[in-house]
Amino acid sequence: LAEAFAKMPNLTSVNLASNNLHGGDNDMSSVIKLAEVLPSTSITSLNLADNYLTNGGTDMSAVYKLAEILPSTSITSLNLANNQLGSNGPEGAIALAEAFAKMSSLTSVDLYGNDIGRGGPEG
Repeated sequence: LAEAFAKMPNLTSVNLASNNLHGGDNDMSSVIKLAEVLPSTSITSLNLADNYLTNGGTDMSAVYKLAEILPSTSITSLNLANNQLGSNGPEGAIALAEAFAKMSSLTSVDLYGNDIGRGGPEG
């Protein structure tokens, strides 16, 4: 699917909310592949809400890859609600915040329901 997005130059909005992107076996490789292809797309609106992108905080690889890649994308609106970003401390949210600061075109971010708080669920 990720490779197909790169071949669709007119595609600007993608909603993959609640799609079990980790495949049920907690493998984040599909999310990582999606992140890697984003810079070669025209996607400006991306919804990845409700996909448990951290596997309960035990695998932050997809979040870190998104944080690395996002500044080189065209994304203006990003929904990462309900993805357990703060389940194992603030590191994932901090990495994303640093990426957001580098995204001059970013106008909307949804981080609802991620237990980010002042330092994760315990903070």
